[in-house]
This record gives sequence, structure tokens and C-alpha cells, in this order.
Amino acid sequence: MPKLDVFPTPQPLSPEERTFVRYVANMSESDRKALAATQDQPITPLAIAAIQIQPLAPLDKSEN
Repeated sequence: MPKLDVFPTPQPLSPEERTFVRYVANMSESDRKALAATQDQPITPLAIAAIQIQPLAPLDKSEN
């Protein structure tokens, strides 16, 4: 098996990636700086509050 020069082998951009490249290429300088500033923010874990679901009261059979 031949050794690859680059691993993993580069893939062509997806349609979504090409759209993003066109979008960024047409951005104003201030928008580009704002987007770049978001890259400098640390990634913090999401905190999801626990939920409690109270049991339903049984239906009164005489109401049917």
C-alpha cells in the first residue's frame, strides 16, 4: 500500500462550505473583525438544568 503525501486525503469543499467562503469573501471589514473576535472566546461547557416531571394524577373512572 503506497504512503500518502497528506493524511487524511483532502476532500473538496461541501456546498455549505463553499457558500460560507463566498459569504465571508463579501463581508465588510467590520463584520469580518466581529466574526474573528468570536473565535477568540473560550469554549465553555453547556449547563443544562435538571428537570423534574411530577406524576400525573390518575383520571377518575366515573368521568369517562
